[in-house]
Amino acid sequence: AAEAAGDGPVRVGRVGAGAGATAFKLDGFDRAVPTGIGVASERVGGATVTALAVSNAVGGLRDPERGAWLAGRDVPLDQVADLFAPAGTATSLVALLTDARVDKAGCRALAPAGHVGIAHVTRPSHTANDGDTVFVAATGAVASPGVAALGVAAQRATARAILYGARAGAAA
Repeated sequence: AAEAAGDGPVRVGRVGAGAGATAFKLDGFDRAVPTGIGVASERVGGATVTALAVSNAVGGLRDPERGAWLAGRDVPLDQVADLFAPAGTATSLVALLTDARVDKAGCRALAPAGHVGIAHVTRPSHTANDGDTVFVAATGAVASPGVAALGVAAQRATARAILYGARAGAAA
């Protein structure tokens, strides 16, 4: 990854951590849908929040704005326990980056916003077999509009990045 790094556009789809990522393992690995790395940014005030995300989730991915499933289908709650979902085989990974001045406590406060973004598009999300993780970093280059505003931007950017990664992964 370090050798492939550069200052050009972020590669998306089935590269890096997205190379083997799939979503909707509930019906078994043979029916899981390929996903990939996605990126999305949100502006709030003079700051930007960018999410780099990959979904390798047990659950499916649904675009709530379009009402369309990108991976999987609706699963009634009483059937979830009966479906295939092995432990230790799934996770969603998110890196949230902002140019706002946010201290360590503020970064820690933004991490749950990334989890909200995951939950917004993943059904079901955060299962006992998912190992979802969100990392946050801030450069401090611009004034912060406040952690609350940055949190909403982080939620939106995370959800959009996951969906973009799923679309890019399916197109590969």
